[in-house]
Amino acid sequence: MERYHCRVTIVALLFASTSILMPVAAQPTPDLFISTVPAEASEAIRGQEDTVSITIGNNGSSATATTFDVTIYLSADETPSSIEKAGDVAVSVSLGIGETRSLNVPVRVPSLQTLGEHLWLVKVYAAERS
Repeated sequence: MERYHCRVTIVALLFASTSILMPVAAQPTPDLFISTVPAEASEAIRGQEDTVSITIGNNGSSATATTFDVTIYLSADETPSSIEKAGDVAVSVSLGIGETRSLNVPVRVPSLQTLGEHLWLVKVYAAERS
């Protein structure tokens, strides 16, 4: 009987691992809000130009870094539509954490605005635009 010899090397493979809890947090962002709503004229005329004064603030975890938009609507309900847009302004000055800023937004009552009672609605685009 023939014997075959074969050399086998047995190697112990050691795997060492370490785990560390690494919290992942959201990137700091501004959180813009309207602190003073428009309290302008009680009557408006289609096509009329005016100014709406508002105050916005930042409750976020960082300052605004780029321009953001503020849009004013004159709406018959609490849902603004593009035809109810009365004015807007691009704010290019940084708004720091906890800061507020008063703005005067030029508006024009849309010429196709429905007649009747309406609400001033303000939309602040917290998702900054580039």
